[in-house]
Amino acid sequence: MSSPKWTKEQQEVIDSRECNLLVAAAAGSGKTAVLVERIIQIITNKEKPVDIDSLLVVTFTNAAAAEMRERIGDAIGKALEKNPEDSHLQNQLVLLNKASITTIHSFCLEVIKSNFHKIDLDPNFRIGDETECTILKLETIEEVFEEFYEAKEDDFYKLVESYSEKRGDSNLQHMVLSIYSFVMSSPYPRKWLKDSINDFNIDDNFDFSTSKWAHIILDTVKIQINGIVKNFNKALEMVEGIEELETFTDKLKIEYKMIKNLLDSCDESWEDAYRAAITLEFENYAKGVKRIPKGAEEYIKDAKDKAKKIRDDAKKSLESIQSSIFNKNVPALNKEIEMLYPIVNSLSKILKRFIDLYSERKREKGIIDFNDIEHFALAILTKEDENGNINASD
Repeated sequence: MSSPKWTKEQQEVIDSRECNLLVAAAAGSGKTAVLVERIIQIITNKEKPVDIDSLLVVTFTNAAAAEMRERIGDAIGKALEKNPEDSHLQNQLVLLNKASITTIHSFCLEVIKSNFHKIDLDPNFRIGDETECTILKLETIEEVFEEFYEAKEDDFYKLVESYSEKRGDSNLQHMVLSIYSFVMSSPYPRKWLKDSINDFNIDDNFDFSTSKWAHIILDTVKIQINGIVKNFNKALEMVEGIEELETFTDKLKIEYKMIKNLLDSCDESWEDAYRAAITLEFENYAKGVKRIPKGAEEYIKDAKDKAKKIRDDAKKSLESIQSSIFNKNVPALNKEIEMLYPIVNSLSKILKRFIDLYSERKREKGIIDFNDIEHFALAILTKEDENGNINASD
């Protein structure tokens, strides 16, 4: 059987060495076959042969890991058919059984079980099931809130007043748990919390229009408005050149220019985008637009109806952007962030306390959850130096 013919891009992936490599390809494009070939070439390299159990191959599912192991075994077997006396290849078939070809969680568990003493973990730990962990979280957040109520801090009361409902603080508690889930997706949750809260601790020199928030918001708004502009172009194409819709088309063109101006302003600055947004107004189409005469062809009415539907949807979307994003000027936004700092700072304290107490409760029960699997493995594999830099552990 002849070897597969690789594309130029696939061959580059197979041959690349000594670098970080990100490969993006569609389903069915041969990613697994390329990865298997890459692994085979690494372990059969004549100058620098590598044992298969020295590699870490991570897949998304156990089924994918089993398939990968099988494919690599088949590839080694075919290589042995050509060189049956090759002791290195013979050894790879033996080592394949203990090679780390697995899911990320399975790999992390293997690291934890082999190094539990480094993180002071009970060697008899087990993974808590979803229901058990959910109940424990709810019990823990209740306990945390009781502690903060007893402490009677003003900032905590401001937080409660801002996010609690009339019947209690369950909504706020669920919000904390939701943020906790998001924070734990970060490799270093505490550092993420500290950095995020510090962003709200602004001084008199702070200018929202040059902040990272303004850039992120503008990037998001640009995506939305760019879609609106494209749809408006389609609407104009539908009615362009239809004499009976001349006035209607002229109004669409005026609005299109205003929307395009808003899009272009997002590339300039927050202030430019803000001015373009607050001056963006839509006309009442019931006035000044000629009625379609009776007996006009159906395609004229159809074109106008479709174009107006696109225009009305765009108007609704842009009015939403005006009311939710460009509803305050920069001084007002600066003041709002300043007022938010004590509230988010209190929220951060609650989250940190919840992380600590939830960890204690899990240790008491001898359980870990899926977030722990990743974070414990990371703690084992890395260490922080005196400058706060993260390096590989010895």
